[in-house]
Amino acid sequence: MTVKRNQRRFVKTRTPNLVRYLNTGEYYLLYKLSGKQVHTPLKTTDYKVARNRRNEQMSLIEKQRQVVKPKKIANTTIGDLCDKYVDETENDLSLTHGAKHVRLAALKRLVKTYPGLLKKKPNQLELKNLLKWYQDFNLNGTSYVPKGA
Repeated sequence: MTVKRNQRRFVKTRTPNLVRYLNTGEYYLLYKLSGKQVHTPLKTTDYKVARNRRNEQMSLIEKQRQVVKPKKIANTTIGDLCDKYVDETENDLSLTHGAKHVRLAALKRLVKTYPGLLKKKPNQLELKNLLKWYQDFNLNGTSYVPKGA
């Protein structure tokens, strides 16, 4: 079977979540999990076998969906996100000590120079306020004065 470029590779069947791949004729299970589309091969070219395997797989997927709960960020503040970032950075084994230090120092500079940032929710940040902070930060820096200066 030849496939032209303008043809679709997967063809829908009369069963929901079941598609057939044109090149090989094999059936695949098509579903979304955590917002991502997933193609799972059912390793058969027979429609009835594919339909039965689809039913078995969908019951497993429904169990996975119950385990994976959507995150609620409605009440999350920037401070909560910063705490999570610090924890993840400190526990990341792929980062060197110096890289961790640079990231955490940048976060401290951000918190120090943007007043009231930690109490805000992510959807409360406005572009005009961020641009104003950026301009002030570029002109004045962090206003850090070393001891004895």
